[in-house]
Amino acid sequence: MAYENVLKESMSTRGIIMRWLKLIPYTAIVSLKQGSLFVLFNAFAVFVSFSLYQNESYSWFVSIAMGLSVFCFGVNFILGYSSVKLMQDGVNGSNQDVLGAVILTIRKIIIIFASSFLLGAAIYFTLLPAMYLSGGFKNWYLFILVLIYTFFSPYIIFYPWMIMLEDKSVFESFSASYHLVRSRWIKYALLFFLSALIMFFAVIGIIFFAGLISVWINWEASWSLWRMNQFLGDTMPFNIKLAILFSQMTNFGLKATFSLTAFMLFSLYVAVFGLNMFVMILAVSYKTLNDYNLIASSEKEEKPEPKEDDLFEITSLFKNVKEITIDTKEPETFDDSAIGHLNRSETLRQFNKEDEDTANFGKVKHLVHEYPDPTDSEDEKQ
Repeated sequence: MAYENVLKESMSTRGIIMRWLKLIPYTAIVSLKQGSLFVLFNAFAVFVSFSLYQNESYSWFVSIAMGLSVFCFGVNFILGYSSVKLMQDGVNGSNQDVLGAVILTIRKIIIIFASSFLLGAAIYFTLLPAMYLSGGFKNWYLFILVLIYTFFSPYIIFYPWMIMLEDKSVFESFSASYHLVRSRWIKYALLFFLSALIMFFAVIGIIFFAGLISVWINWEASWSLWRMNQFLGDTMPFNIKLAILFSQMTNFGLKATFSLTAFMLFSLYVAVFGLNMFVMILAVSYKTLNDYNLIASSEKEEKPEPKEDDLFEITSLFKNVKEITIDTKEPETFDDSAIGHLNRSETLRQFNKEDEDTANFGKVKHLVHEYPDPTDSEDEKQ
């Protein structure tokens, strides 16, 4: 594809969205496989917490449940980060290797956590002064922070791709992401922010609509669980709260238990699917930018200029020549009549004579050995 066609087709927002729409079935299937791993690991933590809660060993329940909360956070973080590799495989037409993506994420977990910690620390320390401000100063400070975050986030949004796919270090990943976007900030900033908002409201809307159906089917159980959730508060770890709610859910019968469990599983799948849809937009954009930069660099690459020593000018042969005269009227002086009429054997005999070299006063003699002519007859050889 020519350079100008890349600008018009591959770099266009419509081209990116069309490629993204074609990959929706791939995203749906991968999200189902990935969501099953979410359910498997999180259900294990909830089940252990639920068993400890039922046995009324409160001290063990709190200590182990807190450890399981850290376990759930780490597992969910790894599974979420594996979406980068999975969605990029979809863009490149590779197989859906969910376990391979998880293993790759685990291998690079130190760099992943370090980069995430660096981002978290930067956000924390920039937000910290807002705690000591009040009134209009606080609002203006937060507004300026939002502008700063909005300006820098499109430049560093590809750092997970640099870590997962290009083996970059923490600081190299941020720098490589910046150089990947560079002057195309406005276009991709609008694409990322709009797609993130659309996915967020779509996920919230689907879960809300499914929740209304679940509440309508199980009104009594839903109302009781909602009141208990308000009583437990928002600071309690997710797996501890879910274990307590699940213990109360069983009191309303199998119908309520299965229908509410199905709602939670469906909500989890929708959340994973929405995350992967947004990551797919980034994956298509990443490939587009990579292809664009490769073609642009090859187009702009100049051929090496030859050195002065390598330049060949025909006129340099005649720099020291004053005049060249070729007389075509004079006859040729070469006389080929001396030996021109002789055959091979006679010519060899002529050169076999031991004539003295008069130029060297007879001191040097040229000897030419006679070799038989293969065309001569046997009689002549004898």
